[in-house]
Amino acid sequence: MEMDLEKLFHICNIFPAIFWLPMVVLPTWSGTHRLVQSYFLPPVIFALIYVALLVVDWSSFSVLFHGDFTLEKFQDMVHSSKDMGLAVWLHAIGNDLLVSRWVFLDSQATFPLTFVNHVTTSIVVFLTVIFGAPLGLLLQLARRALHAGDAGPAAAAAAAVEKA
Repeated sequence: MEMDLEKLFHICNIFPAIFWLPMVVLPTWSGTHRLVQSYFLPPVIFALIYVALLVVDWSSFSVLFHGDFTLEKFQDMVHSSKDMGLAVWLHAIGNDLLVSRWVFLDSQATFPLTFVNHVTTSIVVFLTVIFGAPLGLLLQLARRALHAGDAGPAAAAAAAVEKA
């Protein structure tokens, strides 16, 4: 089974590139928009594999439900088997995919469709892929806050009137 897990690990590392590369390299291509706006299959596939791995190695995972769960026990759990290591990796990649998708779609909906915004969206998606979902989430929220601040008082007042 170990060789199968190795193959699965490599496939799970390559597969997301099909979705990440167009968001980073071709953000204005209509195929990228169709891909990202469609039912987002990779996180679902990763979730199914993740659940299967948890079921297979439940004894390692069950340490989460003990009252004395510590960082050391978490580290032991992750290193207890290749199943658990792969499960944790799939958890991370799945979250990175979801946040990358959200960054891409949120950018399309929030910011004007300009070259600068496409480039900054590509950068945030790339950094999400490389450094993980938490950084991507924070960067996108910061972009949104800066964008809202750029609108100025007149735009904020107009938006408030429209909502009323």
